[in-house]
Amino acid sequence: DAVNAHLQAKGDEQHHVAVILSNPEQSKHLETARMKILGEWIDFVNLRAESYAENSRIPTMKFGTPLEDAIRRDLTINALFYNINQGIVEDFTGKGMDDLQNQTIRTPLPPKKTFLDDPLRVLRAVRYRARFHFQYADGLLEAAREDDVRQALSDKISRERIGVEVDTLMKSWNPVQGVKDFCDMNIFEIVFAVPGECLIKRYGQRCSQSLELAWEVLEKLGEEYLTPEERHVFLYAALLLPLRNQTHMGPKKKVKEATYHIIRDSLKLRTRDAEAVVLLHNHAQKFKNLFAVLHTDAGVPDLSKSTRIGTGLLIRDLGHLWRACLVIAALLQDPVTCPIEKADIGKEPLYKESSVKEVIEVCKDVESSIVALGLREAWKLKPLLDGKTVMRLLGMDKGGPRLGVAMAAQMEWQLANPEKGAEECTKWLEEMFAQNS
Repeated sequence: DAVNAHLQAKGDEQHHVAVILSNPEQSKHLETARMKILGEWIDFVNLRAESYAENSRIPTMKFGTPLEDAIRRDLTINALFYNINQGIVEDFTGKGMDDLQNQTIRTPLPPKKTFLDDPLRVLRAVRYRARFHFQYADGLLEAAREDDVRQALSDKISRERIGVEVDTLMKSWNPVQGVKDFCDMNIFEIVFAVPGECLIKRYGQRCSQSLELAWEVLEKLGEEYLTPEERHVFLYAALLLPLRNQTHMGPKKKVKEATYHIIRDSLKLRTRDAEAVVLLHNHAQKFKNLFAVLHTDAGVPDLSKSTRIGTGLLIRDLGHLWRACLVIAALLQDPVTCPIEKADIGKEPLYKESSVKEVIEVCKDVESSIVALGLREAWKLKPLLDGKTVMRLLGMDKGGPRLGVAMAAQMEWQLANPEKGAEECTKWLEEMFAQNS
């Protein structure tokens, strides 16, 4: 109320206060308040101290001193206080300022204790190291590898909380380092968990290599090559590319892709993200098959009507993600992206250094052919004749499979004849269906 009164007095926008309840079973021990002030979300929480009963991982919370509050935080660099009265930074752990200076990721208490208190801190340590390109303090990596820490991460932390940390990492400027750390800590398969009936056990290193190759390609293609949304989906698709052939029995006994399960169930991310990753995987080989006509050794692509139709329909299926799929398709040339099939995949291949250059050349060449075909925005192309017009032309009282066939045929005709208009399309459609009736 005091903050809103202050904002009102200044003429700034006021916001309600959201209370986030504690959930000890999921290692969320603190009740916090959150409020948006001047466009930024601010968390409010009392100084706390915590103690543990014997054989219990659920702490008893009480008001604490600044030191008690500082040592129960995830990292020393996150345990710094700003004294708004004196205008100074206070470092009650005695290590936070030095760790900032020395670029070190360190826990206030021994790392294993910090991680067991809240195993999500393992992921936070990884994310902050990747974000700032810091190094781990001695003993932190080893603590994260401990079996009881890994088990606690699997058992105690909700998939939603894991997903938030992973998604923040994947949107950062250095997700490759974070994924490598997941592998070094032997937690990749916990974080990106496949369904239980999938037989594969070790797949982190291959997925990490696939992401690293894709990241290098994307860096060289330039920041503007994909929009932030396209980049987000692309990175997940590249990371999980070696798992694209893995399936499991989903709800209602329908076969579902394991990659969908990872995005939607293991990370609890949006359904649209899971569907987009599956879309890219399912269409990548189709796109790669078109390379034979769109990217040739002689540098002379096939610009025939059949090429226009096949390419245009594929781009329409992919929508705005077609450029992301083009890169995914080009990545299929490297053995590191080969599908993982066996329970024990043995020695991991490393992606070839030459692959980065080859993938970029293919992407640029194929995109030039698509531009030459006038198909860059084929996914936005609207039918010359709408459904009602087609029904009238064909003497149909209502829609149905026949209308769907007619609309699909019309789109193929449009792709093959970009210079022609509605009148010519009408004549062609009437003649075609007259012959077939």
